[in-house]
Amino acid sequence: MHNNTIRILTRDSFLALAQTIQVTDYLMKKGLKVDIKALKTSGDIKLDAPLYQIAQEKIDIKENLNSATDLSKEGKAFFTKELEDGLLNNEGDLAIHSLKDLPTALPDGLVFSSAIMPVESSDTLVTLEKLPEEMVEQLKYLNSLVIGTSSLRRISAIKRWLPDTKLLSVRGNLVTRLEKLLHQKGINGLLLATAGLKRLYAFYKLWDEKRETWIKLLDSSISDRIDTDFKRLTDIFNQKLFFYEIDSRAFPPAVSQGVLGVETRSIDQIRLSDLFDRNELLDNRIQLERQLLSKLEAGCHIPYGNHVQLQNFKNNDYFQITTFYARNFNPEKTTKVDYFTAERLVSVNYNQKLVETLVNEIKGEHFPVIFCGLKNDDFINSMNNKKFLTHHIPLIKIEANLNSPKLLEKYDVAVVVSKNSVDHFPETLPQIDHWVSVGEKTGEYLQSKKNILNITIPTINDGFSSAKSVQELTADKSANVIWFGALNGKKDGIDLLKSKGYNITVYEGYQTLPEKYKLPDSESNHEDFLDKTAWWVFTSPSSAQSYIDQKLHRNSHLISVIGNTTAEVFFINGIIPYHISGKSDVKIMAEEIAGVSSQNKWKTKQWSL
Repeated sequence: MHNNTIRILTRDSFLALAQTIQVTDYLMKKGLKVDIKALKTSGDIKLDAPLYQIAQEKIDIKENLNSATDLSKEGKAFFTKELEDGLLNNEGDLAIHSLKDLPTALPDGLVFSSAIMPVESSDTLVTLEKLPEEMVEQLKYLNSLVIGTSSLRRISAIKRWLPDTKLLSVRGNLVTRLEKLLHQKGINGLLLATAGLKRLYAFYKLWDEKRETWIKLLDSSISDRIDTDFKRLTDIFNQKLFFYEIDSRAFPPAVSQGVLGVETRSIDQIRLSDLFDRNELLDNRIQLERQLLSKLEAGCHIPYGNHVQLQNFKNNDYFQITTFYARNFNPEKTTKVDYFTAERLVSVNYNQKLVETLVNEIKGEHFPVIFCGLKNDDFINSMNNKKFLTHHIPLIKIEANLNSPKLLEKYDVAVVVSKNSVDHFPETLPQIDHWVSVGEKTGEYLQSKKNILNITIPTINDGFSSAKSVQELTADKSANVIWFGALNGKKDGIDLLKSKGYNITVYEGYQTLPEKYKLPDSESNHEDFLDKTAWWVFTSPSSAQSYIDQKLHRNSHLISVIGNTTAEVFFINGIIPYHISGKSDVKIMAEEIAGVSSQNKWKTKQWSL
């Protein structure tokens, strides 16, 4: 700090200044004095080639010189080096970055201090004309666009899902790129960060109102240039542009896109630590994202996207990580690209072992697969074809009528949890007035096997919705309900009905894992086998519950399940599944485990400035 004033270093682009002044407003409201120094970075100056190409040129030069320099750090810091030099020379107290631009390996004497002001992480497609509805909903129609971008991540993702789409390299700050969309021939779409567009526009709308306050923070040359950029933006925003935000799970963004990062000198970290309010979940998320980035040695020269979203199920907080990586991708050459696209779940209090496992997955390592369930040749053959060593632990049957209570002659409603439940019906069914099926597939199976037609299927496939359907079908709160299926799978529905006074009979028909099972040929010790990193795959709640009851779980196990019913068994027991497949098709599940899923969740929504 100099003369009790916080000195902030920033890039001199309109967007960077918009972000920095947003931070400045925050600090000034806390009663602090602020001074802004804007610098031009090498990324702002060298605009004659895509960043990934410049990065590769720097790496090639180092290789040709046989330098001992760590090449993983080359091709980064395009938008941060000059600011970092300013910090090291004591020209400022902190630097404000778009966190996606800040390398994970920082110069000696500097630290990444805070992640602040998160907004949307997504990308937005900007077009000159309104897209027809079918073009937005179906990927193939976007092939008619010529899209401008110089991001290797965006180029590789477009090539993955829209291989026939034409792409043009567009460099420059955000204002310049929007001008190119309007005036450069042969381009009718741009891919940009949603956060940058929204922050730019918010700053633009406030510039006239707050100009006199803000220019006091800047030297005259910078404020004059903002006035010039303001006029350029006025011309841009007077044109009709259309904005389509792309779902981040379909099109994973750059790491930490939409978040601002604060960098300081190491010696000032404690002294300046109270400037910004801490958000523990945001800090955990950013730490996870940047650890993955660091271990992959990724930067703008690596086609890698990552979206981390906080979720909660059954009082378990966890991060849903959507990853895109294009191994061997080179936009200049036609080569076979090995794409990795996957969705994984980790606890917010994740362990380092799991981070390393995900990194190894992204890099292409295959872990053994332990399939726990009825033998399914389609799944086992699919995994073997993808070079995954697969071992099957078969289920054993337990006769339901040995464990179930004596049945009444008549029930008002029967709830059927799964197809497996149908297979374990008692030999003689009691009289039942109404049937509720948890899921359409179960209902179809019930109809075909037992010729039952009056079936109600809740719109949501869970126990709670099934219980609501029971309530709608019965006026009498003391009605008799029989629940066919594993108790653990839909316990919330049973608990709800019991709390309302319903008489519940649970008829559990299921299959379970054997307490002693055959080890793979390559294994001889049971404990060593359990301790290894491997996929453990479950397709039914009963096999999942048996796995837990037998205390087979280890932190090294990558739990993969089909459907929320089976996932619920793990969540209730405080275990976060590593992968949940929303499809009942085991071939799709095998693709998702291998990271080669062809099921793109492409979604867009139109928004306006």
